[in-house]
Amino acid sequence: MESKLSPKEKPDSFVLPRPLTQSEIASLRQDAISTSMQMKSLMKERQNRQKWSIGRLLRNQKMADAAE
Repeated sequence: MESKLSPKEKPDSFVLPRPLTQSEIASLRQDAISTSMQMKSLMKERQNRQKWSIGRLLRNQKMADAAE
């Protein structure tokens, strides 16, 4: 069975990526740290909103129980 290249595929078109420079590595690392800090902040805000909502629901539930 003979393998055939697809019409869109160019022979020998794959080239290894060039090595990153130290400044590119540092920039990517800083981006990762920044993104991680932003995600932690968003998760903390969401957790606070959830706690507030649950607290509000529980307060309303206690008032409903007291009214009975």
